[in-house]
Amino acid sequence: MKLIVLVLAVGCMANLSFANDAIAPKFVKPTSKPLRYGGSDIDKCGCHEIVAKLKRVESNLLKLILNLRNKYGSVYSELTDMKKHVDSVSWYVGQTSDTAKSIDEQVTSSSVTLSEIMYAIRELTIKQQKLVTKTFLTESILALDKRHEEYKPPVPE
Repeated sequence: MKLIVLVLAVGCMANLSFANDAIAPKFVKPTSKPLRYGGSDIDKCGCHEIVAKLKRVESNLLKLILNLRNKYGSVYSELTDMKKHVDSVSWYVGQTSDTAKSIDEQVTSSSVTLSEIMYAIRELTIKQQKLVTKTFLTESILALDKRHEEYKPPVPE
């Protein structure tokens, strides 16, 4: 941050010096006041002008720093909001992942239970086929009756 401010200060000073060079040929400097005897060296070298320019540069730099601070604050605020969104999305993803695991466990359990039921049905079908059925009994009785009618014991004389 200090480096940025330093670079901007140097840039502003360079722009001011170029601006003075560009303006100088167009405007003639007013004649300076006659120097008084006993005047200080500061008055002779034009340091007051330099100090005024430096104060303007300082003012511009303070405005720039304030703008940068405001930008930093808004970016920080946006990053904080983004962090909240990321946290909520990660919570949602975690919940979704937990739900998916639970559903997967339930599907696996249901598949195992279904295969056990299918096995039990198969076993019952096999046992049922081994049992004597009503149709088989009926057919057997009819066959016996038919044989009984065909076989007639000899009539006694």
